[in-house]
Amino acid sequence: MAWNTLARRAKEYVAQIAPTRNPDPIDGPARNRVRGYAAMGLLAAAIGGVAGTGALADAGDPAPAAAKSEAHQQQRPAETEKKDSKQDKAKPAAERADGNEKARKEAKAAKETKAAKETKPAQQKPAPAKVAKKPAPPAPPKDPVERWIANAIDIMQKKGVPVSTSDSDEIRTVIEKESSGNPRAINLWDSNAAKGIPSKGLMQTIDPTFDAYKLPGYNDIYDPVSNIIAGVRYTLARYGSFAEHPGLASMAGGGGYQGY
Repeated sequence: MAWNTLARRAKEYVAQIAPTRNPDPIDGPARNRVRGYAAMGLLAAAIGGVAGTGALADAGDPAPAAAKSEAHQQQRPAETEKKDSKQDKAKPAAERADGNEKARKEAKAAKETKAAKETKPAQQKPAPAKVAKKPAPPAPPKDPVERWIANAIDIMQKKGVPVSTSDSDEIRTVIEKESSGNPRAINLWDSNAAKGIPSKGLMQTIDPTFDAYKLPGYNDIYDPVSNIIAGVRYTLARYGSFAEHPGLASMAGGGGYQGY
């Protein structure tokens, strides 16, 4: 700042503090002394203002003063942060170590929880309860003759006839030799045919024999099951068992089949 500018500001300051009324003759000398002192003060302030530290520099140039104030206020938070940082650094090392250890444990626990969720096996549905299977029904006979024999034996057992499934093979042998498995077979050439009572059906029974050994409700001599029932009952009644049947006994001895 130039010296003439300082002088001008000093003059203006003196004019500001000087009274506007006419000076009192009595107070003149004292007022002059005051003005002199003020001028000296302004001069000192001006000299300080040149260095940037005087009151005049602040008073004459309000903008720089405001800027200094703002800068000073802005410096305070930074100074506060520095103090806080120093305080943090001043904390005991053990306390800082505890905090770091706690943070590491929390991070480790979170990582393990996440890994457990990712590797958790899918929930398996319970296996359906096993239902006990019903036993399969017996297989049907392979051919009609076998089926007819099985039905006839079942009916006779329910009626108390002493026959069993073990007799199935012997019954089948008699049927094959007598009628070749034909329910409508009829013999027109033997002695019974000559008498007018030919043998008929699977087991080739004559009418009087069929009527004597049939069961109630099974009255058709050409019906396969009815004919088997009458022929079996006749055999058991006359010979006692299939082992004593004339045709089966002959075959068992190595001979040929003979009619009964």
